[in-house]
Amino acid sequence: MQEALKKIEDWTRKWMVTLNAKKTTFTIFSLSTRAQTTILKVGDHTLPEYKSPTYLGVTFDPRMIWKNQIDRSTKRARLRLCL
Repeated sequence: MQEALKKIEDWTRKWMVTLNAKKTTFTIFSLSTRAQTTILKVGDHTLPEYKSPTYLGVTFDPRMIWKNQIDRSTKRARLRLCL
């Protein structure tokens, strides 16, 4: 993955586009139960790992079990239905 980030950095330099590394995070999706330690960098900035990102209203889980999304959707439904 670090090699792919290096290519993105090269592309941004070539096209004079700035990448805001402070707003960039990563998540590793895997069915493995083993803890993985991954360090990714953009320039001199180490990217933080985010365990449960939300994208377009969908909350993702690193193991893709959807528990966070189901809990969030259930909570929102209960609030709207006044339960």
